[in-house]
Amino acid sequence: MIAIENNQALGCMVYEPTREDIRRVSQEIQATWSPQERAKRNRGPRAAWWMPSAIRLFTLVTPIN
Repeated sequence: MIAIENNQALGCMVYEPTREDIRRVSQEIQATWSPQERAKRNRGPRAAWWMPSAIRLFTLVTPIN
């Protein structure tokens, strides 16, 4: 069930999905994906912790001087 509550601060109705709502709708969407779409969207376990490589400023400034 979708929960729509009256937000006292804004004075209007606000939709705030629960984790279960999000999980259910995500599963419904993913059920329509083709194998190619699923492979395209699969980032694997490394996607959660990937960070861009660091560049040391010293290595850039030294050749300029």
